[in-house]
Amino acid sequence: MATEEESLQDREVWTENARNWYQKVALKRIIEGRTYHHLAILACPNVLQQLFYFTKSLSVTKPYPPARERILTLFNRMLNLPDGNTSSDKHPYFAQAFILAHGSLFTHEPVQFQSSIKTFLEGLDRFIEGTPSEFMRTGIYINIANYVAMLGYGRDEAKNQLMGMMPPKSSASRTNKFESLFESGIYLQRARILSIAALKTVLAKINDPNILPYIHVTLELLATLLQALLVGNENYNRDDLSDFRLRREDLWQNPFPKHYTMSGLCWTSAYFPEGFLSGRSTWRRFTMSAKT
Repeated sequence: MATEEESLQDREVWTENARNWYQKVALKRIIEGRTYHHLAILACPNVLQQLFYFTKSLSVTKPYPPARERILTLFNRMLNLPDGNTSSDKHPYFAQAFILAHGSLFTHEPVQFQSSIKTFLEGLDRFIEGTPSEFMRTGIYINIANYVAMLGYGRDEAKNQLMGMMPPKSSASRTNKFESLFESGIYLQRARILSIAALKTVLAKINDPNILPYIHVTLELLATLLQALLVGNENYNRDDLSDFRLRREDLWQNPFPKHYTMSGLCWTSAYFPEGFLSGRSTWRRFTMSAKT
């Protein structure tokens, strides 16, 4: 940032001002990845929030491809830290392992994948038990990042094939390492391991209402995938999947924090009314409760 050489206090003030402005822009341009890319940079040192914004910038309706390069700086920073040291009190202690697991998926290098997942899940379980109210917001970041990974971090071939929209390519037509891994099922298997393992850990706390936002994100993705798979099925009634969704007028009047977080993603376009959030002039700050 331009204030890098100024005092720490001045830098924090200018960072907060910039963050507020980009959040306002995000309300008006919820499908544009470039805004979330800038919010990812400004989220430092909150590395979980950085990962969320970077992955979101790649998975909204209008993704921002340069984020693919910038997200590598986050992975490299976590890789160069001592094990278990995330260097900040602004994020949970399992953050390093979680981001390293995503780094393994993103770069297609499985060296630390299994060990990172093990450390992440152990920390996630303790985090939900110890700070359940904080998990409501952090859990959404984790869940969305995991599902973006399953969708290939915004790669069209991954999104389309996962949703059953096009057949697999022949081995002769695979053009890069990612396509080879995805076509063989290796990539999706790894991404699914991370996502399902995290979901199982969360569902083990089924009596805790603080996990409801996490579950809501999961249900929305499953509904979107099911709709895509059943296109053309005459016996399929789309209204069957709408029971857990709010009515449009309720969304307009009572947006919850999770709605701001989920907005713009490629799989939530059918969930939100057209223009939802775009008319709001400020980024409302919420104190989350189990009702959200």
